[in-house]
Amino acid sequence: MGWDRYDEEEGLGSYLRRKQPIFIMLLVIAIISFIIGAIFDQWLIPSTMHLFSTPLQNNENKSANIPPEILSVTLTNVTTDGAVVLWVTKNNTTGKVIYCKTTYGENDVCLPSDNNTLSKEHTITLKNLNPATTYDIKIQCRDEEENETILNLISYLKTQETIDEKRPEFINISAPDITPQGISLIWNTNKPTTCYFLYWSDPVNIHIIQGNTNSIRHSVAIPYSDISQTKPVNYCIVAVDTTGKSCISNIASYKSK
Repeated sequence: MGWDRYDEEEGLGSYLRRKQPIFIMLLVIAIISFIIGAIFDQWLIPSTMHLFSTPLQNNENKSANIPPEILSVTLTNVTTDGAVVLWVTKNNTTGKVIYCKTTYGENDVCLPSDNNTLSKEHTITLKNLNPATTYDIKIQCRDEEENETILNLISYLKTQETIDEKRPEFINISAPDITPQGISLIWNTNKPTTCYFLYWSDPVNIHIIQGNTNSIRHSVAIPYSDISQTKPVNYCIVAVDTTGKSCISNIASYKSK
């Protein structure tokens, strides 16, 4: 059985009439293929592209939802009733500070940044704080895409004490100055106090001299008659303020000769 070839003796017209069913079948197959191809292009390919494009879109959203980064926070100008909080962000953000007492049960106070515009450097001044009080600080930043970062700083801020709340402290206690009359000392305190100068050569025989009353400058003079000429003399100072708070200096010693 050989190939069904075109024979010139048969004639072209006779050959085409004999092959007409085959040509019709091929034409039908071509039309059906075109229709299927069109359906595939309109429905199947877009659906497939949608399936593959969805994860890529999610990845883009994830990259866009990266929260802003706070690089540093600085606390300055801390007083009895205020402080200044400064912070720097990696990108431009707006910012505000929420602060409350470290002890529970206090209401939060929310303050916007001094300049509530997009910036990398932020400053806010806290006012009307209580003296000698510890505060929790919460810094809140938001970028242009509304991504937000919150930084919690527990017990970050402690305001200074008022002069009445501070305990007495000694400032610049001088070395004993030996004079022809005896020995003298000079010192200061950080707030008005009444000071008592205690000295002894024998612990069972302690001498007390009261210094200035309710003052920050103090001095004392000890005559030679009250000082042992052979033994070291030990001494310390006690300072008491008007509220009863007190402090005591370290024990020191000297020899009269």
